[in-house]
Amino acid sequence: MSERFSPLTQRVRRILSNAPSTIDLKHRNGRISLQLPAPSMRRSDPRLTFDARLARLNGLIEELRLADHQREAELCVLREQLRASRQVARREVSRNLLPLLAEVDLLLALGRTLLDPPPPLPPTTLFERMRARVNAAQPAQQPPTALVVWLDTLNRLRSRIVALVEDEVC
Repeated sequence: MSERFSPLTQRVRRILSNAPSTIDLKHRNGRISLQLPAPSMRRSDPRLTFDARLARLNGLIEELRLADHQREAELCVLREQLRASRQVARREVSRNLLPLLAEVDLLLALGRTLLDPPPPLPPTTLFERMRARVNAAQPAQQPPTALVVWLDTLNRLRSRIVALVEDEVC
């Protein structure tokens, strides 16, 4: 198939033939306007008008490419601004978590005092020594399970908070 008869060439020529190069003829009372092709366009070489239109289209395509590059540059700037603002927000959240971490540490310390009773005073009287022997023969009491679970949960919470703070501060 020849290029002259290819559907793409025919379509391009048809698109380019709808040129805005027309003149306006107005009715004498000014109510109607007719558009007729300019006489210079009717007599000109079709090859020259095709080349001129093709050059104009290439110029438009180049302008679109330039606009696309500008848009990409603006997007890069906006992405960098977004990254910076997210980083600032994360640091702010980390600073707000530090008082919470102090409260969790206080709760853990209080829970440990409940689990670990203070050491008994050394027996001084005969009665206290006999009572210490009887208590030594009994198995040690286990701390309440709920308290152990509570302290483990607080430990995990503290570890997560510390990890978050360290990730954002560093």
